[in-house]
Amino acid sequence: MSRQFSQSRKFKAFLSTVCVLASVSLLGSQVFAADSEDMKVEHVMQKVGTNNEVQIDWSEGVVRVTGRGTPPDHGPVQQKRLMAERSATSHAFRELTNAIYDIRVNSDTIVRNYTEESETTKSYINSLIKGAQKLDQRVLDDGTVEIDMAVKLYSTTGISGVLQPQKHLVPPPPVELEADPTPGNYTGVIVDCRGLGMQAALRPAIVSQKGGEVYLGQLQVKPDFVINQGVVGYARSLSQARQDARVGELPLVIKGLNATGSFRTDVVISEKDTQQLLGLDKINQILSASKVILVM
Repeated sequence: MSRQFSQSRKFKAFLSTVCVLASVSLLGSQVFAADSEDMKVEHVMQKVGTNNEVQIDWSEGVVRVTGRGTPPDHGPVQQKRLMAERSATSHAFRELTNAIYDIRVNSDTIVRNYTEESETTKSYINSLIKGAQKLDQRVLDDGTVEIDMAVKLYSTTGISGVLQPQKHLVPPPPVELEADPTPGNYTGVIVDCRGLGMQAALRPAIVSQKGGEVYLGQLQVKPDFVINQGVVGYARSLSQARQDARVGELPLVIKGLNATGSFRTDVVISEKDTQQLLGLDKINQILSASKVILVM
């Protein structure tokens, strides 16, 4: 009896050890999954085009398109391939043109508005499209050719270089609030715009709840930086935004109240946050240096 009891006790201890190890293993896998999720980087994407052939990656700052061309039914193989390539290239340029002309510049204008007002701008934009970078080419089993192309949103030779969207045609109204004299020692600002139905644009604005444009507003930003890096950065998560060198090691995180403007590209912030941002720019120039990321 004593021997049976001893064996039973050992067996229970064994089961307990197995359960503990299983729990640790499960917990470890859960932690690993959570870490993997945190490490996953999602970009702010906008799909447009007849069949979503065009993707505007607002986080990376690039417009990509896939053009498709089918070969004719008759003719030599090489000629059919050449015709399919030409068709795919033409399709890519057509979709790219429509997508870029409809890109939102700010809360109430698109690229098309600029091209309609200036033949020079239209010529520059069209040249930019024709000079799109060829990324890849594939031939499918049925002979269809797919060609991937890309155009930069931000660069001196990109869309922002042509339009310079940081410049105001009409100066926006100033903010009628005093700056916070002790705003903190922050290195940048992250505005959480999730759930507001906000749309990305080349020149989004941060607007005070009481009125006036906090950013860009009357600020004298660095033109070279915003042309090459954008007026703001876009991210999908707070963790991703915090890791971005744009906002430094200690970014201030504030919550947007709502999206505004005809295209809902601008974010409204509270009076308190407005005063803090004004104070931060006065001390650390975080707005003038465009150290701003919007989380969508």
